[in-house]
Amino acid sequence: MFIACDESGFTGANLLSNDQRFFSYASCTLNDHDAWELINQLRNKHQIQMPELKSQKLLKTKAGRSFIVEALSKIEGKYAVNVHDKLLALCGWAFEYIYEPVLQGENFKVLAKHDFHKFIAMFLWNWVNVDDSNAKTFITEFQDYMRNLQAWRAPLLFENTNLNIEDEDPFDLILLFSNGYKHLIVPDNEEISDILPDQGKWLLDLSVTSLWSHMSHWSTHGEKLNILCDSSKPLYSFKDSIPTTPSELVSLREAHYFPEKIVGWELENPVKFGDSRNHPSIQLADLVAGTAIQVFNRNINLTPDTRPLFEAIERHGLTEHSILPNLDIIKLDTKHGMACYRMMFFLANLAINKTWPLPNLEDIFILAEQ
Repeated sequence: MFIACDESGFTGANLLSNDQRFFSYASCTLNDHDAWELINQLRNKHQIQMPELKSQKLLKTKAGRSFIVEALSKIEGKYAVNVHDKLLALCGWAFEYIYEPVLQGENFKVLAKHDFHKFIAMFLWNWVNVDDSNAKTFITEFQDYMRNLQAWRAPLLFENTNLNIEDEDPFDLILLFSNGYKHLIVPDNEEISDILPDQGKWLLDLSVTSLWSHMSHWSTHGEKLNILCDSSKPLYSFKDSIPTTPSELVSLREAHYFPEKIVGWELENPVKFGDSRNHPSIQLADLVAGTAIQVFNRNINLTPDTRPLFEAIERHGLTEHSILPNLDIIKLDTKHGMACYRMMFFLANLAINKTWPLPNLEDIFILAEQ
């Protein structure tokens, strides 16, 4: 199966860009020949003259929007898209690179199984969005730390002595954990530059995991995949690390919290890269990714003419592979929400005493639910 991929909203390792809050990744199964025939037909019909299709420009005009509406209709069922809230994605990385270095092995699996990582991510996301200055400092310092892996860049996380669990400040529970377990967190993360391509330069970028999501999605058709991606520095950096068979996905699934039902994939050829100017198939993927970004950024007004765009993106959205806010996760009037909140207190107490998490964390979580 041939798949062409492209992205929109790329800001690299800077996930706090005010100008671009979302990142989208799209794939389309039309090959270049079929894509060119479709584009040429619609270009003549809608009087679109631009030599290379760009969604952002097309969406600014009525003719361009009509072009995209009809294009998406013609390729119904032959494309997919996922969208990530960049701030929430960064909050998710905060769990992976602050909590995970301590909660390794079975402890980590227990909390991931109970979606504790999602609770922490949404908890932070909500805290930043209610305009709390400490939360904004935390997430800014964390991003700076992860881009350089130098702990001194994040004094709130690792050099904060003004914390007291008795103050019952819920945000301080995360800070108590990061400060208390600095001796475990910092050395573990320092190994990233030796493990990842380009010394971890693209660690926070969302392109690689997005591509994996689309590979997993299309693999359900039972065919080997032949993938063409638009030129991408992060993807090119990771191209030799992309699993090529289902068996190689096992450890990857655990590391990224992929649900068990997400299958592996098998590549017919190594992932290839091309310029969208020379590949109409990539241009179609760009139309999908760019339209999704504009929909989520609310840059397109919902009208009878544009409604098909909203509906098309929703129908082809990879919900399980998208990182989008869900406030239900942090509702404290639910058993799960309160259990996660209690686990934050429990882990903060352990950090104060520099104690390793206990081996019976599953039992402790069950007690927290009660």
